[in-house]
Amino acid sequence: MDRLRDPEIRRLQALLSTESTGQSGGGPGGDGAAADLVHGLTQQLAESASRGDLPVLQRFLGAVVENDSLAKALAEVEGATRFGSLIELARRRKGAKALHQAVNDATRTADEMRAAIRAQPWVFGGRYMPPVDLQDIDILTTVDLALMRSDGAIHLVTIGPANVPDLIGRADDGLRVGPLVDSLVQKTMNHLHTVEAQEGLIREKLGVESKRALATVLIGHPAYATEKVKDGVRNTLRTFSSRLVGLEIMTYQELMASVDQTLELYERGELDPLEG
Repeated sequence: MDRLRDPEIRRLQALLSTESTGQSGGGPGGDGAAADLVHGLTQQLAESASRGDLPVLQRFLGAVVENDSLAKALAEVEGATRFGSLIELARRRKGAKALHQAVNDATRTADEMRAAIRAQPWVFGGRYMPPVDLQDIDILTTVDLALMRSDGAIHLVTIGPANVPDLIGRADDGLRVGPLVDSLVQKTMNHLHTVEAQEGLIREKLGVESKRALATVLIGHPAYATEKVKDGVRNTLRTFSSRLVGLEIMTYQELMASVDQTLELYERGELDPLEG
């Protein structure tokens, strides 16, 4: 397994680099050579995994994941699908670990959490809007995250901090959502109304539906909440969400539980990270 080290990565990178500059033709540096090398590496990685030699597998995938240009180029090589799935799974494991660290760090600001979530849009099960010139769609430039759902409709995500002590609070009639939750929900509802009003422009520019737009407000974690009533956060947010149309409130605890479950599905081969 010593072959799965830097020399192989450098050779593969050279092949793909030559290919991307249009110099490959049909020669030894062309797609066939890159595909053959990818096939060989994939076989070796599979054998390594079957023998339980996971440290070697993890080191190799880690080296590829750290090299963005190589990881992206691999996805373009014919026959590299299985290899690409291994790489994407490794990238998502790394991303999930970074998200867990961010959520567990009480000092992370809302801006830092937005950056962390934007780096891992797969956690919502959708994908980023295709890159287009958004200068005529001002609303989308102010949205924290805009995703395309599997049904072709737009999904907006508003991202708040994880550390929100007054996520819920006490009122005369019981528990209520905190002021930041109220504020972000109102902001998101305004965004939904605006994208619906600009339906024609968004469909023309992006090719997605905005009349069926939905939204998620991601905020808080029960561990940081001052009110420690059993199931208080979940039940209070759920009751509040039930009164809203087209919008759900999700805590970071719920998001990370979903992320961990998705990673388990990848591990068991029940879901391909390149497909969902």
